[in-house]
Amino acid sequence: MFTILRIDAHASADRMPTEYAALAASGRTDVVLKQADAETPEQLVAAAQEADVLLTDCAMLTGAVLQQLPRCRAIIRYGVGYDTVDVATASKCGIAVVNVPDFCNEEVSNHVMMFLLAAAKKLKPLDALVRQGQWAQAKAMQRPMGSIHGETLGIIGCGNLGRSVAVKAHAFGMPVIGYSPHTPQPLLNAAGIRAVGFEELLQTADYISVNTSLNARQAPCSSTARAERSLMKLRSLKLCRRTRSQARVWMCLKQSRFRAHRRSVRWIMCCSCRMTHRIPTPAFIFSKHV
Repeated sequence: MFTILRIDAHASADRMPTEYAALAASGRTDVVLKQADAETPEQLVAAAQEADVLLTDCAMLTGAVLQQLPRCRAIIRYGVGYDTVDVATASKCGIAVVNVPDFCNEEVSNHVMMFLLAAAKKLKPLDALVRQGQWAQAKAMQRPMGSIHGETLGIIGCGNLGRSVAVKAHAFGMPVIGYSPHTPQPLLNAAGIRAVGFEELLQTADYISVNTSLNARQAPCSSTARAERSLMKLRSLKLCRRTRSQARVWMCLKQSRFRAHRRSVRWIMCCSCRMTHRIPTPAFIFSKHV
């Protein structure tokens, strides 16, 4: 019997309707689809001993774990990134590693727009003040308040996710510019993104979204590190010239960290798949995501 195992800390909570439907449609009677809750290396090894294929979201499949799975021949990761899998060891063990490039794009881009609105409208600090009964302070904090309509969104990294964000930003009446040298122009055009250079994007954008992959080729956070250096140098950045923009520049990171120059960037929103560095300041809001 060929075994496909869904394995994660809370794998049993996923009913997997799509997977079961696909298996039923295949007509294969020699394939079984199972689920197992496992999180620690010991639990992962014990649960996956009889598995031929692993389906996973967040399980940390290290080299030590993979070397103890003699039957495993493939790992399918629910998501774009595969930093939770030791790909080098998997290759040595004859295990194919597969990702899902368009996984959850729509919901992640919805998450991005939620953060943008929250930043512009000061949702988190205003919510905190109202909960504390500080009505006067909350009223005073409403001015100035960032706009959305007519403001420019700059996207660094216009892959599937970046382009999905652009389409939704247009619905709010936001012009969109993008820096993504490896994305074909027809794809940028279809998403309504005007291609610009990196420095021009930082100078022009009212809000910035960084949607680049975290991988060995780009580590350590090349795009965010470059953005950080440029922001510190750009004294002509709109944010620095405007007196009414305390919530203007916004970053959505799918990378590990971003350190901001607080005099230049007041609000940074981080949507991170693997956030490893927290910035100790209330001016930042963090959310772990896919």
